[in-house]
Amino acid sequence: MPRRLTRWLLSGLLACAALSTLTGAFGVQKDEFECEQAVAHLAECCPRFDTRSLICSSGCGYEAGPDLHEEGSECIIGATCEDLQRSGACDAPKRVTCQ
Repeated sequence: MPRRLTRWLLSGLLACAALSTLTGAFGVQKDEFECEQAVAHLAECCPRFDTRSLICSSGCGYEAGPDLHEEGSECIIGATCEDLQRSGACDAPKRVTCQ
């Protein structure tokens, strides 16, 4: 890869990281925070869970909001690891529904 392209990509990534940091400094939305907590719980409970499979914060070209809404996030956070594994949430967390 040419050096100019590498520098351009690196500067873009740094700008994106700086923007994300500034956004976080001004407050995190509750649904984004809940989503991050749910992803952390899934990472603890699901050995092969890829945390990059869910997006919890907007910015850097992603404006749709978190992949997990508050209800789904709260359901995941409140579930035991055994419940998450048995329910299939480790494989498809976006489809989680609380009973």
